[in-house]
Amino acid sequence: KGNKFLNAPGLANLDAWYIERQLQNFRDDKRGVHPDDDNGAQMRPIVQSLSDESIQEYARVISAYPDNLTGETVVGDATKGKAYYAHQCGACHGPGGKGIKAIGAPRLAGLDDWYLASQLDNFQAGIRGTVEGDTYGAQMVFYMKRLKSIEDLNDIIAYLRNPQAVDMGTSD
Repeated sequence: KGNKFLNAPGLANLDAWYIERQLQNFRDDKRGVHPDDDNGAQMRPIVQSLSDESIQEYARVISAYPDNLTGETVVGDATKGKAYYAHQCGACHGPGGKGIKAIGAPRLAGLDDWYLASQLDNFQAGIRGTVEGDTYGAQMVFYMKRLKSIEDLNDIIAYLRNPQAVDMGTSD
């Protein structure tokens, strides 16, 4: 479920393949190396000694946890966010933010909104996704540079918190 006070996001809503990729990125110095990425830097020493097999096992176990609907900390209009998400994010991350493994785009639906906001900010600022070899991160840097309005971003995040609520016409 994560711990916001430690800047540790919930992982229950992530797929094993994405968890595995991110743990490998931390281990292989593709993530958490930017001087302004204090939170990412905390993860690096934890995974430095892990083998690929250990990472696969951790990813398998973590991804088996039941989904967890997170609370609201970022305020936005989820209905507007749904439309903006479809225009800006949906081609890669799929309908309702469910992710598309075939193109390496992770699930976004149900992630901690505060963590999603911080990581999107990191992509936008070049703190994440700028290390050589981080192809997927570089794609996010490119797309995040196109988003100019914090309100639009907060609307997208509000939608991703619980896309089913918007689809059913209820609030999250």
